[in-house]
Amino acid sequence: MSKRMLSARVAGVLILGQVAVADVVNLAPIRDATLYEDGAGARANGSGEFLYTGKTGNFNAQFVNRSVYAFDVAAALPAGATINTATLTLHVSRVRAPVVDIDMALHRVTSEWGEGASDAGVQMPFASNWAAPSPGDATWVHTFHDASTWTTPGGDFVVAPSVVQLVGGVGLHTWTSAQMVADVQDMLDQPANDFGWILIGDELQAGTARQLTSREHIDPALRPVLTIDFDAPVGVPTVGQWGTIVLGVLLLIVGTLVEGRRPATA
Repeated sequence: MSKRMLSARVAGVLILGQVAVADVVNLAPIRDATLYEDGAGARANGSGEFLYTGKTGNFNAQFVNRSVYAFDVAAALPAGATINTATLTLHVSRVRAPVVDIDMALHRVTSEWGEGASDAGVQMPFASNWAAPSPGDATWVHTFHDASTWTTPGGDFVVAPSVVQLVGGVGLHTWTSAQMVADVQDMLDQPANDFGWILIGDELQAGTARQLTSREHIDPALRPVLTIDFDAPVGVPTVGQWGTIVLGVLLLIVGTLVEGRRPATA
């Protein structure tokens, strides 16, 4: 084999081997829901277009809301991938005036939970509107209505937040941190522990609740999305690496063709 042909083939093999580069995926939730503070677990909103987080401001019914989100990380990423960044983007669609910036924290959920067919419709963040739970709904009391319950009413989650973000008015808001990277890495490596996050807002001051768009919202651009930047393990090409792989194959072909056209030498 000539040096030229060998060099071309070696170059192709080297390119084919360089597959551990970054790629990005955008994940939609596989389920999301609102937990309404209620000792009986009689309020739910599994399939509505909107979610609610924070404390309502209705003088006759002030109570806390929390929203939960789950993503199937293991189904979207190759096993053995390394997570570089993780960013959750949520859209706040309604806020009570005057708008006051509040901290909204993401906590890792530690129990499995469900999303049923309940739909609370559209409510103002300071109103008291909800739907009756459907089978399988997560509520303040239940993980799956009405077959199983949270260990602690209001949801089971890690006390220390994964990230805290200051949130103001209507618009897109993002949550990202080193702990979120660790969360997503664990969700990938240990999918049996992937129960998502719970979003907790201001639960002391009435009227601070936010209305957020859910995965069922009519506008896909406003639905929740988890953006993950990751490195695939060596030998597992990602979508963004196929161009590199094709280039490697072409180099192999070109090298073979060039060598085949050269006159034989003693």
